[in-house]
Amino acid sequence: MKKQLRKLDLLFRFTKLTPEMFYSIGISEYVIKLQGHFNSDNAIIIKKLFGNPKIEDSGFLDFSKNDISVTLT
Repeated sequence: MKKQLRKLDLLFRFTKLTPEMFYSIGISEYVIKLQGHFNSDNAIIIKKLFGNPKIEDSGFLDFSKNDISVTLT
């Protein structure tokens, strides 16, 4: 769990992502899950970090890389 907390801390510290961008932040031993409302500015920042998103059947954008999952609703 400490490894994931450190990874999340580094993500917020060294990128343009901030905790305020997300309404839900979940951490488990193996994965970090971030959920936020769609905002085009935030989507551009996230795309630069995580690459192209997968579009879910629900229409949500799901970005994933290195055991970090970001979903924009």
